[in-house]
This record gives sequence, structure tokens and C-alpha cells, in this order.
Amino acid sequence: MHSGHVARFAVVVMLMSAPGYAGPDLFAKSPQYPLLPRALEVELALSAAPKHLRDQATVWVLEQNGYTLANQGSNAFTCVVSRRAGDLFPVCWDAEGARSLLKVDFDDVQLRLAGKTSAEIDEIVAQRYKNGDYKAPARAGIAYMLAPLRYRID
Repeated sequence: MHSGHVARFAVVVMLMSAPGYAGPDLFAKSPQYPLLPRALEVELALSAAPKHLRDQATVWVLEQNGYTLANQGSNAFTCVVSRRAGDLFPVCWDAEGARSLLKVDFDDVQLRLAGKTSAEIDEIVAQRYKNGDYKAPARAGIAYMLAPLRYRID
């Protein structure tokens, strides 16, 4: 990630953190899910992966109503800026991680946008694992988290 983009991200985060700030262009329906400029979110998501995997990785970005596909890649890696559990952090899952864990990120956003609390979401996620809606990874895999930053929202 270029230092200029890290600085730009830092400014966006500072604005989002300012008391009383309610910039509709920076927030989804919940202030715990800040929307970033699309190009910045793509770059931040890809910063989680090693350089040699970035150009061919699939990328998802958060928009007003949830995650949307920004780039369909050709390798086995899927990158996203996760906002699960009150954190904002870039991660790139291998095929097994994307198959089994990405849905939890996507559903977490939908639940939070619907007004659920962290405790309610934790309970729902646990129940979904218990009843088989979610499945743990079938094998060990790789989750790259090489990005130069992580931001705690909650």
C-alpha cells in the first residue's frame, strides 16, 4: 500500500471518529461499518495479500447495502476489508477460507445493518454454526493479513 494511501485512510478514519460526525458519504446504515472510497477499499483489501497474488485476487467491497464484488479474480484468493466484530481489517482468504468464512463476514454486515448488537450477532453466528448454516473450514488454509493497519471500531 502506498504511503499516500495510508495517509488518506488515516484522514478518513479521523473524520469518521470525530464527535458528532455523521457524514452520509462515509457511513453505511450503521456507524460501525464505515464506507471507504471504492478505490481505497480495493487497495486496502489487496494490501492483505503478498504482492505476487494481488493482481489475480477476487475483491469484495462494502457498499450501502452490503458487500459487492469489485473484481473477479483468477487465482484462489479472495480479499476483503472485514468489519466483523467491530474491527476494520484487510484479509485475503484462500479458496477454503473464502468458501467457509467469507459468508460470516457478509452476514455480519447484514445483521449489523439491520440493527443487531454485537452480542446478538455472536449468538446468531454461533447458532448458524450449530445448525449447519455455516461450516468450519474442511482443512487448514491460509488467511493473509499483511496490511499495514487495523482499525478498532467498536
